Amino acid sequence: MRKITSKVLILVLSLPFVLLSSCSKGASESNYSVVKVPDNNGNTYEIFPIAFADSNKDGKGDLKGIIDKFDYIKSLNYNGIWLTPVHKSSSYHKYDVDDYKSIDSAFGTLDDYDALVKKCHDNDMKIYLDLVLNHTSTSHIWFEKCMAAHIRNQTSDQYYNYYNVKSYNGNVPSGWAKYGSYNLIYECQFYSGMPDLNLQSVLDGGDGALARDLKDIFTFWLKTHNIDGFRLDAVTSYFSGDPDKNLQFLTWLNTNVKRIKPSAYVVGEASWGSNGENNRYLTSGIESCFNFEDSQGGGFIANCVNLQDATMVPYTINKNISGLPENGIAAPFLNNHDLGRVTGYVAGRGNSGNVKFANGVMSILNGMTFSYYGDEIGMALKADLGGTTTKVKDEDKRQPILWGDNYTCKPVSGSTTATDSEKYPFGSVSDQDKDESSILNYVRKANKIRNSFLPIARGTVKTIYTDDYEEMCAISKTYNKEVVGIVINASKTKTKKYNFTDTDFSSIAATLTTTGYIEQPDKNIKEITVPPQGIAIIK
Repeated sequence: MRKITSKVLILVLSLPFVLLSSCSKGASESNYSVVKVPDNNGNTYEIFPIAFADSNKDGKGDLKGIIDKFDYIKSLNYNGIWLTPVHKSSSYHKYDVDDYKSIDSAFGTLDDYDALVKKCHDNDMKIYLDLVLNHTSTSHIWFEKCMAAHIRNQTSDQYYNYYNVKSYNGNVPSGWAKYGSYNLIYECQFYSGMPDLNLQSVLDGGDGALARDLKDIFTFWLKTHNIDGFRLDAVTSYFSGDPDKNLQFLTWLNTNVKRIKPSAYVVGEASWGSNGENNRYLTSGIESCFNFEDSQGGGFIANCVNLQDATMVPYTINKNISGLPENGIAAPFLNNHDLGRVTGYVAGRGNSGNVKFANGVMSILNGMTFSYYGDEIGMALKADLGGTTTKVKDEDKRQPILWGDNYTCKPVSGSTTATDSEKYPFGSVSDQDKDESSILNYVRKANKIRNSFLPIARGTVKTIYTDDYEEMCAISKTYNKEVVGIVINASKTKTKKYNFTDTDFSSIAATLTTTGYIEQPDKNIKEITVPPQGIAIIK
């Protein structure tokens, strides 16, 4: 990419970065303060409850454990939490729901959940419920009553049309399963223990029995238990292979959610590879779909780190906000409970700087960011080591966070055996909390900066400089007439200088570094020195 401002000077220094005593480190940086996030463009922390914090010493995480560790989450400057499903279920992951109006006893009680909601709200944080509506478990009372009605051919029964069921003889087609010894099969696109709900009945009869039950669930959580919104699982599977029907159902869902609580925020797990498809789903009125293109080893954030390409930042921002409907909010993330760990994506096991920088890059993107518990301490997967290690299981992606105290959970049943050094190459929360140079404290600062300068998460972006190697990039972000500049040095080895004489910016406002300092030698000279993998906010 060619230079955009001809008078901007960029110098690549071949010598190692040396801190000069006469240089200012940006004294104004300490003056910024966190403002209360006024909207849904914040930082959200995803928790897999069974692996988070164990308060009763049964080896499994629980709601009281989350409450006990709440001050830790708040200290990381998150504005909300998303818990993966907490409903009653026989599985460890709880994505096969037995009862939508319950809390699984392994996690606690509804009173515990209410206490966590209150804790969030008392601290200006939001809480989102993971809602799985494409299927239930076979143990759900709806499924049992539906199958009983089909066995008796009771077509007028309230539950007869709750699931997709039909009479069938012969080989069972893919995505369906036989029910006992009866000549009945039911749709189950994920697996036989997860029967698909008949959401067509909701579209056909706007006030039918299933529609009423779903609206009652929305009311139960949004009103009775005062949550702030939903994370929707697998919205592209409401009607497998039928995006039009998926959109119709999402529209119905959002309309009814907003009638109950107009302020509710809804984010969907939609397309894993098409920003355009996500934008189409957003026409339903839900605020966000996860930006999967930004995540994982081949995602834009990891590419910025691995390819040392700073221009990935404005490209990703523009990609995420391009075509958004008026209410749309980008939802970038690095990984989640279905994916690997950031440490593996950026060759970070032996290089904490790569892990830090990946988190830093995400922190300067627009929208609502989602961070997976444990990434703030650089958790890793054993399979990241390569060689003859076993295939990564879902359980391996959901290992306990290492607290350094007796709240640490036991490994998730069925996970690959691994040592602490393999899973936690940078130590525990306790270790890192005391270390100013840790990944944890880097993430803490990145979130604080993001919350302190509103244009970072909300502003329209303009590229104002790239160097000849695309290793350094400077952008401006404008929101409500406030403008900030962001300078990114993606090089892993080179310290660079950026001169902003031809801009309205004057000084450093905040910095994120993996090594060294970002320097402005003289407050009257509009030039800064940025070490490898450094990010500067200028105003």
